[in-house]
Amino acid sequence: MSQRRNNIRELASRIVILQAKTRALGLFTNDRELLECQKCGLLEDVIFNGQLITCRAPDFGQDTC
Repeated sequence: MSQRRNNIRELASRIVILQAKTRALGLFTNDRELLECQKCGLLEDVIFNGQLITCRAPDFGQDTC
Protein backbone atom coordinates (compact mmCIF):
# COMPACT_ATOMS: atom_id res chain seq x y z
CA MET A 1 0.00 0.00 0.00
CA SER A 2 2.81 2.46 0.76
CA GLN A 3 4.27 1.97 -2.74
CA ARG A 4 0.92 2.95 -4.26
CA ARG A 5 0.78 6.00 -1.98
CA ASN A 6 4.32 6.98 -3.02
CA ASN A 7 3.37 6.62 -6.69
CA ILE A 8 0.36 8.89 -6.20
CA ARG A 9 2.49 11.47 -4.38
CA GLU A 10 5.06 11.39 -7.19
CA LEU A 11 2.36 11.88 -9.83
CA ALA A 12 0.79 14.73 -7.84
CA SER A 13 4.19 16.43 -7.57
CA ARG A 14 4.70 16.13 -11.32
CA ILE A 15 1.25 17.62 -11.98
CA VAL A 16 2.06 20.62 -9.76
CA ILE A 17 5.33 21.18 -11.66
CA LEU A 18 3.58 20.90 -15.04
CA GLN A 19 0.87 23.35 -13.96
CA ALA A 20 3.52 25.86 -12.86
CA LYS A 21 5.29 25.56 -16.22
CA THR A 22 1.98 25.92 -18.04
CA ARG A 23 1.13 29.11 -16.09
CA ALA A 24 4.61 30.49 -16.79
CA LEU A 25 3.91 30.08 -20.51
CA GLY A 26 0.65 32.00 -20.11
CA LEU A 27 -1.58 29.01 -20.81
CA PHE A 28 -4.81 28.08 -19.04
CA THR A 29 -4.38 25.24 -16.55
CA ASN A 30 -8.10 24.47 -16.15
CA ASP A 31 -7.85 25.17 -12.44
CA ARG A 32 -11.03 27.25 -12.31
CA GLU A 33 -14.30 27.78 -14.16
CA LEU A 34 -14.27 30.06 -17.18
CA LEU A 35 -15.95 33.40 -16.47
CA GLU A 36 -18.94 34.89 -18.29
CA CYS A 37 -20.66 38.23 -17.73
CA GLN A 38 -24.43 37.80 -17.87
CA LYS A 39 -24.87 41.55 -18.32
CA CYS A 40 -22.64 42.30 -21.34
CA GLY A 41 -21.99 38.82 -22.79
CA LEU A 42 -18.20 38.99 -22.43
CA LEU A 43 -16.77 35.56 -21.71
CA GLU A 44 -13.56 33.59 -21.44
CA ASP A 45 -12.62 30.80 -23.83
CA VAL A 46 -9.59 28.56 -24.27
CA ILE A 47 -8.34 28.14 -27.84
CA PHE A 48 -6.65 25.05 -29.30
CA ASN A 49 -3.17 25.93 -28.04
CA GLY A 50 -4.31 26.40 -24.43
CA GLN A 51 -4.33 30.20 -24.48
CA LEU A 52 -7.06 31.92 -22.47
CA ILE A 53 -8.91 34.57 -24.47
CA THR A 54 -11.82 36.94 -23.90
CA CYS A 55 -14.62 37.14 -26.46
CA ARG A 56 -18.30 37.82 -26.92
CA ALA A 57 -20.81 35.06 -27.66
CA PRO A 58 -21.40 36.00 -31.32
CA ASP A 59 -17.60 35.94 -31.95
CA PHE A 60 -16.93 32.80 -29.92
CA GLY A 61 -13.29 31.75 -30.26
CA GLN A 62 -12.01 35.14 -31.48
CA ASP A 63 -10.01 37.20 -28.98
CA THR A 64 -11.27 40.73 -28.34
CA CYS A 65 -7.67 42.07 -28.10
